[in-house]
Amino acid sequence: MTKSLLLQTAFLPLCNSSMIKTSNALSLPRYLHDLSYGQQHMLTREFESTVQFSPFQTETGEIVSYPVVTVNLIRADGSVIRLPLLFDTGASVTSLRHDLYPLLGLSSWDVGTLQQTQTAGGEDPVDVYRYEGITFEVFGKVLICPVNLIKMPQHPLFVGLLGRDTIFQEFGFGFWERTQELHVTTNP
Repeated sequence: MTKSLLLQTAFLPLCNSSMIKTSNALSLPRYLHDLSYGQQHMLTREFESTVQFSPFQTETGEIVSYPVVTVNLIRADGSVIRLPLLFDTGASVTSLRHDLYPLLGLSSWDVGTLQQTQTAGGEDPVDVYRYEGITFEVFGKVLICPVNLIKMPQHPLFVGLLGRDTIFQEFGFGFWERTQELHVTTNP
């Protein structure tokens, strides 16, 4: 963008017309020039850590990579269990495979609060059992959050999904698919 167009763009929101004529005779809708519609300087962020995606070879031989985050489950007795979880912006709640219920100190996977949830690609809701007050250490912060236990297929890279509830509020994330990196800040 040239200097003159930048000056015009900064001046244009002051105009009252709904269509704006620039010096090069382009007619553009007002929202394309109005600063309240996003023509602002890009914010910069600093990230303290980076998670490299984990590669996996499928049955067909294709290599796919996943953003897998290792978290610490802190059990009631103080013991710590490391769990690899898929970073999943589509998961509302952190979810673990149903067969991991003993790690939470439970007698069965289905003794929590029964709820239904949608899954990626699923047409029908599936049953999950929700448990409150589960303690995790994620990127150096200890957080108490809900966890769903759900019947999901085993995967060689992860045992569940790192979901948004409670956890995502504490961090800022930058996601670079091309370089297969997840950048994290503890000070969003």
